[in-house]
This record gives sequence, structure tokens and C-alpha cells, in this order.
Amino acid sequence: MSTRESKLHALNVAQVRRTHNDLAPAARQSAIEYLECLVATAADVSMAARQAHWNVRGPAFLPLHEMFGEIADKILHHVDELAERSAALGGIPRCSAQSVAAGSVLKPYPNFCFDGAEHIEQLSQRLAVLSTALRQASVDLEGSRDPVTAHIMVEACATVEHMLWKLESHLAVDDDDRIRKAGGA
Repeated sequence: MSTRESKLHALNVAQVRRTHNDLAPAARQSAIEYLECLVATAADVSMAARQAHWNVRGPAFLPLHEMFGEIADKILHHVDELAERSAALGGIPRCSAQSVAAGSVLKPYPNFCFDGAEHIEQLSQRLAVLSTALRQASVDLEGSRDPVTAHIMVEACATVEHMLWKLESHLAVDDDDRIRKAGGA
């Protein structure tokens, strides 16, 4: 059983409510399964960013505090979009702490992380996983004649990758210094 399948099993995403949406039932079921897993994983990322926002310490506190808050808010916006699309297709979106823990494909966020660079690394890893999952889901669903769900996933992926770029840009100074010291630039 794949990670996605085991997470779907944990969420018990078997029932689909009746709707007048004319998308084929199999296509709706597939989209709902992806959406449910993505809701949990994206909510997990948003909560991790909020934890980083509250706990970051050090000389770069203010810009990181603000950026982590921005990441949490923007990802949470997409959690809402993904969950509402699931509901529109007949799914039953869940976002309780228990559902997120059961359905997210991410490992737990460290409880005692305070260093800005460590938060950046932890959040970068999580954003990369979410980006990959969103991109794969949009590709997998592309042929299901459901451009709306694919569009929502692509928009969410664009936001996630933009946030990943912003996070990783805070580490670029170190990379630039290493390149200069090595005689590369």
C-alpha cells in the first residue's frame, strides 16, 4: 500500500455524498481522495508554519516571523479551496487535529525548534513534499475531465512553490558566499 493509499485508508474516504455535479462518479471519487489527502497535508504545513512563526528566535526574528505567518495564511487559504472543492464533489472534508494527523503524509514537526535556519529547512522540506503532491495530483487528474479540480491544485502548487522560493532565498546568502570563496563568481 502506498503512502497516499495508507493515508486515505486512515481518513476512511469511502463515502461520497449525492450531488448534481455531472462529473463521472469514478472521477469524483478519485478527485475527492486526492483532495482529502491534500487538505490534511496542506493543513499540516500551515500549522507547522504557524508554529515556526510563534517560536522563531535569533537575529532574523522579524523577517522570518512575518514570512512564516504569511506562509501559514496563504497555505490555509488553499486548504479552504481544496476542502470546498471536495465538498462540491460530494466529499466530506475533515480538518480536525486528529484528521490532519491521520491524513498528512508529513513527519511530525519538531517541538523544540527555535533557530531560524532550522525552521527554514523544516518548512522547505514540507513545502517541497506538498508541491510534489499537488503537482502529481493535478497530472493524475488531468485526464479525468475535471479541469476545475486540476486548476485549484495548480494554483495551490504555484503558491507553495513561491513560498518555497522565498524560504530558500533566506539561505542563498550562504550559497553566494561559498561560491565567491570558491572563486566561482
